[in-house]
Amino acid sequence: MPNHVSNFVSFKDTPIELQKKIIKENFNKQNEFDFNKIIPMPKELDIEESSDTEMGMVIVSNDLKHCSYLTIEELKNRFEQRTKEQQEKILSLGKQALSNIEKYGCKSWYDFACNKWGTKWNAYSSYIENVSNNNFEESFMNLRNDITFSFQTAWSTPLPIFEALSKKYPEATFYIEYADEDMGSNCGYFEIKNGETLDYNNDKTDSSENWKEFAFYLIYGEEADREEHGFDSNYEYSEEVIENYYKKQEIKNKLENFD
Repeated sequence: MPNHVSNFVSFKDTPIELQKKIIKENFNKQNEFDFNKIIPMPKELDIEESSDTEMGMVIVSNDLKHCSYLTIEELKNRFEQRTKEQQEKILSLGKQALSNIEKYGCKSWYDFACNKWGTKWNAYSSYIENVSNNNFEESFMNLRNDITFSFQTAWSTPLPIFEALSKKYPEATFYIEYADEDMGSNCGYFEIKNGETLDYNNDKTDSSENWKEFAFYLIYGEEADREEHGFDSNYEYSEEVIENYYKKQEIKNKLENFD
């Protein structure tokens, strides 16, 4: 399983109607922020990322550059051991992957996602602050204050998506904060308008920032109790911290109920 990166997007000096337009045009029917609305993935790329695909590419092209860990002879021997139905599938995958590279520069959905979106998968666990999924339309239309929305991605924040989104709406200024579940690494914040980064700060560029504290409150919220989530004063996770927290809560409850 990948590390989940939490991404929080808000706006600066952007009219509320434009903010709503951005949400409406870039969330799908499942109320998920959808990268395909910004950088669409061609349907032909929806093929499996597998050793069979690589095998098919080598067999079809007779070029080993598509698979570096076996010789062509070894691949052909493995291919011959497959059933006729399996061989047809392998050749079909290989042909499609080679065609995809020629047309799009990517052989599969995985290549495209990593190279064009900057992350392994589309967005998931999307959330719009103060908007109920059970009554989305009504609660969304009633918003009057600036909008903040969040979503998660695998392994990294989707920088190409934010760049493309800001170019799509050049009058909007986006403020993005992100944090990996690996507390204190792969996290930061930046401001972007019309594809131009106006301000950028992350764990690799600023050693003076307490990035573990930054990540903790970004992920868990400004009112979060550090010890309740098992983090010590240095924002290191510890089973002992969380055990002590619940022991304190138990003692507190007993004292409150003491007659």
